Amino acid sequence: MTRDQIIALLAYAARLDPRTAPTNQAEADDRLDQWRDLLSDVPPTGARGWDAAHIVRQHIASSPYPIIPADIARAWHTHRKDAIGRHTDPAPAADPDNPQLWMTALRADRAAVATGETGPAGHRAALGGRPPLAALTGAIGRGPGYIPPGARQQLAQTLPGRAARETAVATGDPDALTVLCPWCKSGPGAACQRGGRPGAGRAMATPHPSRTEAAHAAVSAQEAS
Repeated sequence: MTRDQIIALLAYAARLDPRTAPTNQAEADDRLDQWRDLLSDVPPTGARGWDAAHIVRQHIASSPYPIIPADIARAWHTHRKDAIGRHTDPAPAADPDNPQLWMTALRADRAAVATGETGPAGHRAALGGRPPLAALTGAIGRGPGYIPPGARQQLAQTLPGRAARETAVATGDPDALTVLCPWCKSGPGAACQRGGRPGAGRAMATPHPSRTEAAHAAVSAQEAS
């Protein structure tokens, strides 16, 4: 707080509790110096409802003792500690490839919370530019499967066999992996194997042609029954 802000706070306290009013100028100057020394790093107002005048009023309304600057300073440090404890560092807007600039932005954000300029950022802000949780979970259950489209595209790069199955189903063809492969003998649900028998080689991204034919035959037989 500045000198003028502390003078205003002292006047407010004296109006609510006349016992705190100084009796002469020397006493007023000494009290001002004392309050300035203890409250120089305490903001008059701040984020998350901090208000030094409210602390003065609350103390006078609830305590039989005259307020002293330490009462306000303690309340501020408790408020500040709680805000810092609730703060989760959000991803700075600075370029992450510039470590110095990135850390400067991160420290500035923490300092703003510590001085009461801004409130603490929760876990949502820590996600930075990532899509919100609602956007991720909202896509579940829509479309042909329970996997959101974005996740399905990423899985297709690492699980080509799964992508091939989904493509077949999307185009109206049967899922070949639901039947035994006549060529390599891979069972239902297992990918076909290079080498002619299960375990003989690497898993194939697409089924053997004979297995695709067997799947078509199984579907036809089921429709005919």
